[in-house]
Amino acid sequence: EIWGKGVYVPINSSYSIGNIQIISPQEYYITICNEKNRCKIGRKTKDVDSIILIDKNINLPNTHNTHPHRLTINNQDVLYFSSNRIGGFGGMDIWFSIIDEFGNYGIPINAGNKINSNFDEITPFYNSWTNELFFSSNRGDSLKSFNIYKSKGNLNIWSDIITCENINSKDDDTYLRFYTKNSGHFSSNRSSGLQKENCCNNIFHFKIYDTTELNIDTNISNIP
Repeated sequence: EIWGKGVYVPINSSYSIGNIQIISPQEYYITICNEKNRCKIGRKTKDVDSIILIDKNINLPNTHNTHPHRLTINNQDVLYFSSNRIGGFGGMDIWFSIIDEFGNYGIPINAGNKINSNFDEITPFYNSWTNELFFSSNRGDSLKSFNIYKSKGNLNIWSDIITCENINSKDDDTYLRFYTKNSGHFSSNRSSGLQKENCCNNIFHFKIYDTTELNIDTNISNIP
């Protein structure tokens, strides 16, 4: 793949920032975390000079909210995100909020027990080409590492989850994203030859050669 030169995104914040989702050159979502690692989801548009925390339906007080992923499903705007709010199945769960025509965020709904468990479920991404939700979870692993899973459906109606075995490793595998119908990227701290094992995350690229499985292609670059 050929990469252009990176562009700096100016963000004035004294807190830690990450998990950016660019909707357009004029709009993006981002996670902001304070010194106690309490995180909230913010939004920046061309109409405002700074990041605005989205409303308390999402950023519920005394909860951890992160990994925003906004998209349109059946002409309905939806925000998926991860949260440890009360009403889930334990740890971090994946939730969604319906966004109305005025940009208001509805009361979050848990994605359900086909997706969530009493472990942590994070980094949701909905693949509109296949109508599948991809996410990472540390369920069922004595090492507590994160693996990538997927399930077909939408909102809180899902089929049984499938483990993406040809992508996963014994280490943490997170942040899977599709950028074309047949290819995308994900993050992993597996040993890649660029650093010692479990040192830090790298970005990996994958291509789909068979509709039933995902195959790792090559390591792209280090995460800063």
